[in-house]
Amino acid sequence: MGIELKGWYLLAKEGEPSYRFCVTEEACGIQDLIVVVPWALLNVLSGSPVVFTPYVEGAKYAAAYRNYHWQHVRDAKSNSEIERPKGVKPYPRKSDKISDKPLSDSGGNFGRFARTGIMDSYLKEAKDTRISGIAARDWVAFFKRFAQ
Repeated sequence: MGIELKGWYLLAKEGEPSYRFCVTEEACGIQDLIVVVPWALLNVLSGSPVVFTPYVEGAKYAAAYRNYHWQHVRDAKSNSEIERPKGVKPYPRKSDKISDKPLSDSGGNFGRFARTGIMDSYLKEAKDTRISGIAARDWVAFFKRFAQ
């Protein structure tokens, strides 16, 4: 079993995880997972890190969904084809090329997993998480307003 483990600072100004998941579907075993673990500091600005309910998805499904979104859902004027590595199997060696690569990605957004919509309901719930009695979404709005 393989797990792609990603941390997400729940109070990040982007409001969503910014990691990229580019692994090709063929490199994922059926039981492999992608897990996103949101965290924040206990007292918002200080204290020990506290983790919250993680997002868990099958990695094979996540990779297929990401590619489908890139090619068919997003409204892009550029080429939406994806170059997929050949001969890839689950549990590749460290040196194997296992990433899907779009033929056109001037913004470097391919693989921005949270932008595909697959996590939308989870993100809404995560932003409702209370930290020191205040919803995470409100902390983020507060920080954004006073950072300007």
